[in-house]
This record gives sequence, structure tokens and C-alpha cells, in this order.
Amino acid sequence: MDGNICKFVPVREGTDVRVLNFVYEKNPEVLAMHRVQSHAGLYLVVQGEGVLHINGGHFPLRSGAMFLTFPLQQYYIEQRNALEYMYITFVGQRMLSIAERVGLTEQSNMRLATEELLPFWKSALHNSTPGNIDLVAESVLMYSLAQLTPDMPAGPQNDITKHKNISVARRIREYADAHYCDTSLTLSSLAEQMSYNPKYLSDCFSREFGLGFREYVQSLRIQRACELMQNGVTSSKEIAYLIGFNDPLYFSKVFARVMGKSPQRFIADLKKQNA
Repeated sequence: MDGNICKFVPVREGTDVRVLNFVYEKNPEVLAMHRVQSHAGLYLVVQGEGVLHINGGHFPLRSGAMFLTFPLQQYYIEQRNALEYMYITFVGQRMLSIAERVGLTEQSNMRLATEELLPFWKSALHNSTPGNIDLVAESVLMYSLAQLTPDMPAGPQNDITKHKNISVARRIREYADAHYCDTSLTLSSLAEQMSYNPKYLSDCFSREFGLGFREYVQSLRIQRACELMQNGVTSSKEIAYLIGFNDPLYFSKVFARVMGKSPQRFIADLKKQNA
């Protein structure tokens, strides 16, 4: 394989796993990109050396290293010595559940691949066609995960499951902290991006932080509204749109419930204090 290879997978109906692309990456500029993606990815290092920066840690990458990235997880691959790798990106709760089953989590997402996986991946990518790329890529994913299966206890009290839930909740909170002014931000939209069930995300979030996701986002928006008012913005309608509300009347209702007074009264009180 002389150059980069990227094969996009056409959308197929009636499947709970959607593979997006199958790539052999050699471009140094792309290799060194910081990434936050809405999908998951399984990576296999082909040759060279590098460092994976993820979850606040630094992990050496050499031929045969395999790692999984999760939706909305921030990571950076540092190129050091002619690094090349292959990866398959995908969405779908089924694959993430299988990854969890074999012990791949955001805190433990690195493995050393078995010897046959590297030539298997190369052959699969090289021999795939537009007509079978979806089947080939999904088969490579399933087979690769099966080769990584560790001996681990099963059941809802498994520490891996517990840590994964916590990590998901924190990732959701970090995303909300950065995007709460987006009117389209909902738990359902996040669940779709991350390929999770909305109820699962809701349970993770409320269990970790003691309040619901919607309540948390509203608290961020009202806090920002107060800051805007303190900085001289006096139009409730303008403030509502700036902080992520589509309906100014609904914003006024939420503001009054949280602050104990209407936006107009809050602004009036500020003017009196500053007089």
C-alpha cells in the first residue's frame, strides 16, 4: 500500500451498527490532528512510533498497538517515527456494548493485537469493494474485538461498567459546559451523536451529579443570563436567544423559578443597586 487509503461505507438500512469508513492513514498532517469525534473508532498501529494522548495520560504507540476511542472523547496522536495506522470508525450501541464486554473502556482502551490481526486488516482493506465494504469492515471490527477478549467477571456491579458510566456522565457535562448556548442541545441529540440510549445517558448523569441533564443545562443558561444582565444587557428576548432558549416567554418562566423573580425585576433591582 503506497499511499493513504480511505474507503467510505454506504449507508445500509436495517442494521444497528453503521461503519463510516475504513482507513489506512499515512499523512503526517492528519496523524497529528487533535480530535473530538461524534463516532467511535478502533485503531491499529501498522508501523513506526508515536504517542497517544488521551484521558490525561500518554501511551506509547508501536506496531501492533490497538486502541478504541469513544464518541466525544478528546485525543491526540503524536507522530514520532514514521507512524502509520489503520482505523475503522463506526456508530451503534451494539459495538460499544461488545467493547465493554471485552474490557475496552475509556480508562482502559489500549491492547496489544494478536499477530494475525495486522495482515488481516491490510488484506481486508485492500480486497474490499464498494459492494462489500460494509460487511468487510463490520466483520473486521467483530473479529478484532473477539481476539481481545480478557477473562473478566460479568454483571452489573463490574467495576469497568461502573467507571464507564461515570466517564460518560462527565463527558456529557463537559460538552454541556461548552455548548449550553446551542438551542439544539438536548440529551436526545447527544445520545444520537454518541450512539447511546437517551435513558441510559439520563441515568448515568443523574446518578453521577444528583440532578437531571435538563436541569443542569438550565442552571448554566440562567447563570449566564445573570452575567449578561450584570454587564448591561437588558432585553429579555435578546438574552433568551443568546443563552440557548428558543422561546423568550419560556425563558422568563424558567428564570423566575430559579431566581425567585422575573428577568425584568432582576434587571430593575440591578439598576437600583448601581444607581
